[in-house]
Amino acid sequence: SDKLGVPFDSVDIAFGDTDRVQFGMGTYGSRSLVVGGAALSKASDKVIVKGKKIAAHLLEAGEHDIQFEA
Repeated sequence: SDKLGVPFDSVDIAFGDTDRVQFGMGTYGSRSLVVGGAALSKASDKVIVKGKKIAAHLLEAGEHDIQFEA
């Protein structure tokens, strides 16, 4: 939520929801956060980059001119 400037209350975390994930192998301690957290961080970076690219196109500006702010 901090990285994208989204209120924490808007974040939904689903634990053990078999309607969303059909197969799981457990968390194996802290590995889930290490792997999942890194994946979320990289995905957030990609969202920002793509958003800047779209904004630059719509605003007819260069991508380097677009600043991401929460």
